[in-house]
Amino acid sequence: MSPTDPIRRSVPLSFPAETRDLRRIHAVALEAARAAGDVLMAAFGRHQAVDSQTTHDLKLAVDRLSEAAALSILQTRFPDHEIVSEEKGLINPGHGIRWYLDPLDGTVNYFMGQPYFCTCLACYHTLPEAGTETIDPLGQPLAAVVYAPALNKCFEAVPNGPALCNGQTVQPGPEKRLSEAVIGFSYGSDPATMQRMLLVSQALVRRVRKVRIFGATGLDLAHVACGGLSGLVQGSVKVWDFAAAKMIIEKAGGYFRADPIDDDRWQITAAAPGIAVELLRLVARISSPDRQTVS
Repeated sequence: MSPTDPIRRSVPLSFPAETRDLRRIHAVALEAARAAGDVLMAAFGRHQAVDSQTTHDLKLAVDRLSEAAALSILQTRFPDHEIVSEEKGLINPGHGIRWYLDPLDGTVNYFMGQPYFCTCLACYHTLPEAGTETIDPLGQPLAAVVYAPALNKCFEAVPNGPALCNGQTVQPGPEKRLSEAVIGFSYGSDPATMQRMLLVSQALVRRVRKVRIFGATGLDLAHVACGGLSGLVQGSVKVWDFAAAKMIIEKAGGYFRADPIDDDRWQITAAAPGIAVELLRLVARISSPDRQTVS
């Protein structure tokens, strides 16, 4: 997809029989995300036990505890479904319904007592029936939740409804030029990504109103969907970081693109529709032109 191609949306055209109870899938997504958020809030602001750490990142015991709370609900309600979780990886492979779970997105913020963190949960049908079409390589999106308990914000989307925040319809911002835009950003945590994103940031700061680093990918993307950010550019993210917010952005009428870096890491670009082409062109000048794309 070139920067001048039309912006494509992930709109499922029909649903296999076992996925037609979308209300139940949606309700379970909300229940599981809120259960993870309850665990996070119960320990928020206290001393956090560190399970592991690298130079630029860390894992907390509460990552595993919040994950366990969400997994308990998902596996009880839908014992046959696949789950891809940040902490446990692939669970129960082989089923056509797959959940993507990031129990704590924004771990460093959480560790530092900053309220900018969330739980991300998405459900996709990965094996459409014969004759069913989808333009989303992740499959047909069935439900998505980005829950930020410390901010009291719950973003959600289903295929047959609008994108919502706390029950109210959201839409991206009205910006028409990059010079009007506030762009979310991250340098990543590995040297190669940092070097690549340094080049991107140098281009951005000369063209946009402001660049902001908040530190939670899913919540940044949700804020693009509701106009709290004009766009987001980030490298070296995992699919559970964006699977939920991708659907929310697209249902809100925004733009989302993910370019694979390797087998399990992606560079992502999201934007309000009025600046999408201009932002994509800017990023494309720095990024490899030969990557496959999730659009």
